Amino acid sequence: LRASEVDPISRGGRGMNVRRFFTGMAADERVVRIVVPPTDAAPDACLVLATAAGKIKRTSLAEYGKITAGGLRTLNLAEGDRVVGAFIAGEAAEVIMTSSDGYSVRFPIGEVSIQGRVAGGVVGMKLAAKATVVAADPVAPKDGRDYLVVSSVGRGKRTKLADYPTKGRATRGVTTQMLGTASLAFAGPVGEGDTVLLLSSSGKAVAMEAAEIRRAGRATAGVACVALAAGESVSEIGRAPRLNS
Repeated sequence: LRASEVDPISRGGRGMNVRRFFTGMAADERVVRIVVPPTDAAPDACLVLATAAGKIKRTSLAEYGKITAGGLRTLNLAEGDRVVGAFIAGEAAEVIMTSSDGYSVRFPIGEVSIQGRVAGGVVGMKLAAKATVVAADPVAPKDGRDYLVVSSVGRGKRTKLADYPTKGRATRGVTTQMLGTASLAFAGPVGEGDTVLLLSSSGKAVAMEAAEIRRAGRATAGVACVALAAGESVSEIGRAPRLNS
């Protein structure tokens, strides 16, 4: 889809149903990530997909050169599994995957073999019983950004990505947040100038600068980032460059 095909709408507007643009979507499907392919993609650029069950897969971006609004099948999902992450990365990138029970694993993208579109991928992260992957993102080998994690009860923190060791895939990884009875709702790299938008389960949105969220070590709980009413939880978080004042 060309971005220009989507009409600009004010902040409070409802927007348009994605099925207007993507005719190949089934009734029970929903959008989980928007990926913007670079116009000058490197020859080794791949589309990387991660699933809730810990699978990861990469496919050459060239295989999507003739994609249409009807879509192309790009991953053979096991029953009950779902896509939770999608991004474009080259051979030099690393991947960080984080689970709902507060663990993160970081490994070189080269450990994920390149497969065809309909393959099922390989194990990226080992999971404890009932845990799922909530995030998967590309990072540079010497990435100077922070890794932001926010729990379902609104507690969050930033930790330097350098504090996450690069090891092999298919492991549980290291502790990234102490959660107690909560679960991890969001994880992702942020820069000092990024704006973070937190959305609650009731539809409330709170915007803040990433720099406002305190830094802390990996094995800590963090601080309250958003005030939640009884029964509310953090449902989604977005990142964007610094908003104009």
